[in-house]
Amino acid sequence: MRLSALASAALLLSVPAFSQATKPVPGKPTASTSKTRIITIHEGTNMASTVSPDGKTVILDLQGMLFSLGIEGGKAKQLTQPTDEAAYPGFAPDGKTVVFQSYAGGTFHVWKMNADGTGLKQVTSGHGDDREPRISPDGKTITFASDRDFKGSYDIWTVGIDGGEPKQITSGTNDEYEPAWTPDGKIVYVSAIDEEMIPGLRVATGRQVIQIDPVALTKKTLVEVKTGRIDSPSVSSDGKLAYVYFSGAGQTLFPSKLIVDGKPISSKYDDAFPFEAAWISPTSLLYTTNGKLVKADLSAKTETEIPFTADIKSIRPIFKSKDYRFDSKLPRQALGLYGPALSPDGRQVAFVALNQLYLLTIGNPVPRALTNDSFYKQGPMWSADGKWIAYVSDKDGVENVYLFDPKTGEEKHPSPSKTT
Repeated sequence: MRLSALASAALLLSVPAFSQATKPVPGKPTASTSKTRIITIHEGTNMASTVSPDGKTVILDLQGMLFSLGIEGGKAKQLTQPTDEAAYPGFAPDGKTVVFQSYAGGTFHVWKMNADGTGLKQVTSGHGDDREPRISPDGKTITFASDRDFKGSYDIWTVGIDGGEPKQITSGTNDEYEPAWTPDGKIVYVSAIDEEMIPGLRVATGRQVIQIDPVALTKKTLVEVKTGRIDSPSVSSDGKLAYVYFSGAGQTLFPSKLIVDGKPISSKYDDAFPFEAAWISPTSLLYTTNGKLVKADLSAKTETEIPFTADIKSIRPIFKSKDYRFDSKLPRQALGLYGPALSPDGRQVAFVALNQLYLLTIGNPVPRALTNDSFYKQGPMWSADGKWIAYVSDKDGVENVYLFDPKTGEEKHPSPSKTT
């Protein structure tokens, strides 16, 4: 099973109203009477983005929701609900449809919607996780990564744009994921090795970008690295290959860079997020890095940050904490006692309650406190003649045995010790 940071964690801002059995429908929030507040954000962590074919609209995932905004930036419009746990959006070639992965029913599946957030429809179903969907150049087919065959790894699959029976494209023993289409209808994806990061923990580490013909199933290795990690390939209309690369090895992965045609792009940023760069034109692309949304011009070797804000509704349950009165000095009824010891004549019981030594005479329901200090007490026990009660206390700094005469109030310290 692949361990990855590619699924953006959702803020659970309302209670999910659906389950796998009832075929959940994203977009229907749960009513709440709790306090709400609006949090406006202008950055994101591990957020994926996509751009419309005309280059005018950006859709990105933030806190488990999809938002849209113009390519110039500005205030983003929320398209999905927190309970959808939507991520990894991708535009269709006509710009009218967007596919994404949703965890709404407790399993990742491929969903689609109109670019304005309406018309939500589940495309895949079943027991496996279906993730990272992308629509083919002709708009008829979706490719995605899935572990639905339960052989212990992710593979590349395809399904019709309106659903149907998925078709398995790859069946490697290692994880294969993050598929994207080439302009001529082939699929590129990441092929990983199973690497031990720390003793006992093995994770999928992308080392190759492979191209496959989804009909003939012929493969071609486009990129291979010996160390570090490759993520999220994408191909421009004229065939340029972009991907994110983390240098280093094992647990030590250095800041990531966006690579285009084998070379890092000129950039002041050093933390490219592990998601697909969206091509706007053969010389321009959009990607996320250092919490920002950035447009890169490859010809001019310049980058432009696209500023944005997004309002996140935070639902805070109304909770009234119980006052346990721990600092109260008023008398209170004890609700429990510790270490009851019956006297030899069977007429009295010594016990500890509320850190004091008590004596209860049978027939009188009100016990008498024998001590009144803040030191710890435990283990009361009677002498054989019933004249003394032995107990343990730390009143001299360590735990020692004390003898107490319940009739006179006399107390003895028979064997003082400097150690417990």
